[in-house]
Amino acid sequence: MNVKSSRSTILILLAILLGGCGTRAHNTATVSKSPLPSANSAGASTNLDLFRFIRNDRFGYIDSTGKIIIPAQFDRAENFSEGLATVEVGGKFGCIDKTGKLVIPARFNFINKFKNGLAAANTDEREGKVGYIDRTGKLVISARFNEAREFSEGLAAVKIDRKFGYINSQGKVIIPFQFDEAAEFKNGFAKVRTDIFRDKNPDRTIDKTGKLLSGSARSIDGKDRDRLIQVAHPLNKAEALKAEALKPGFVKNNAYYMFGYKDRTGKMAIPLQYFTDAAPTFSNGLAWVIVGNRLGYIDKTGKLAIPARYGVSEYSKGERDAGRLVTTCGRNYCFSASSNFDRGLAAVAIPRSCNLFEKGACNDYGYIDPTGKLVFKF
Repeated sequence: MNVKSSRSTILILLAILLGGCGTRAHNTATVSKSPLPSANSAGASTNLDLFRFIRNDRFGYIDSTGKIIIPAQFDRAENFSEGLATVEVGGKFGCIDKTGKLVIPARFNFINKFKNGLAAANTDEREGKVGYIDRTGKLVISARFNEAREFSEGLAAVKIDRKFGYINSQGKVIIPFQFDEAAEFKNGFAKVRTDIFRDKNPDRTIDKTGKLLSGSARSIDGKDRDRLIQVAHPLNKAEALKAEALKPGFVKNNAYYMFGYKDRTGKMAIPLQYFTDAAPTFSNGLAWVIVGNRLGYIDKTGKLAIPARYGVSEYSKGERDAGRLVTTCGRNYCFSASSNFDRGLAAVAIPRSCNLFEKGACNDYGYIDPTGKLVFKF
């Protein structure tokens, strides 16, 4: 073969290969619709921490500086986990990567967060059974469960009929179906409930063999991320009256607590002084507290590091570890995020003046950094 014919052959082969790659790229194009800019054109990085926001009843994502990385274009969107986020497109759910590409087609009734490379999902709403998909969207654990929780430390709590057990990533039952409730594993242990109707203290702790251990699960994982230990004191009548005076209606028909913090030696680091309905935890060296009817942040000395100037819009009753939530709703779905700092930002409600035609709480919403600076408002 002469040199000229060799060059012609190489050029033809390159054209075929490039044409094939172009076809595959077209099949995985971003969901962005003109005139919305593509996330790729903005130089999006797969290593970015991304945070949800809502605008004009659509969801998108920003980075930690407040820059819009994926424009608001989804009917619903969840937080990223293991590089993927569940989004709603046309009434069905799929997953995008951090460039905004729909890498798992929107054909599911729901998809939970990815953990350990798997996510609980449902494709047949009539059947109602749940299985697990991998990162390509392939069903790898058959849809045979009534409920399915996220994987943690290689195990996931699943429910058949009325009882929970645990499976591994191959779908094999590791801990038999015997619990009324079951949570994820942390540091080798999980909270379970064995008989919530007859047992006055149904919380139990199991190890990864399913063995019931003495002591409560809270005693195992009760330390927060900055090594201060929460101290919760149920309000007595006098304390309840004091809390009620601070915020009328605050304790009506509810069981509330007074919170403080101990250090690891057992010494009170921050005295019992904050009234609230859910236990704040430290993150980025700060914890939210309620002062009167406003939310602010204290540091680990108990000093109010970020003034109490934010709105208190929503909360999770009965879940002491849930953290306070801020919530705003569009026509289709509500944006809800924790006021705890997460990856350097915290969601807050920002009170503003109402006009005569507005209904409900008069708040804007946004994210602040640990200095209290507003980095994004929506």
